[in-house]
Amino acid sequence: GDIALALETCGREAAEKGASLEHYAAHLIIHGLLHLAGLDHEISPADADAMEALEIKALALMAIADPYGDRG
Repeated sequence: GDIALALETCGREAAEKGASLEHYAAHLIIHGLLHLAGLDHEISPADADAMEALEIKALALMAIADPYGDRG
């Protein structure tokens, strides 16, 4: 699979979320990689929680705060 990010869209969405472009893009890349690995947050709330937990953990390893509200 492929992961493609549009610079202008990422910049706008990062600004809307109050995040840096670098941190927001890292989150999108991790999210996309998890989808490529077969995870899907739209199957059930439990699947969404599991996927978000992995995103939070991966981002923490990169010293990036929890994008879902510092609950991880």
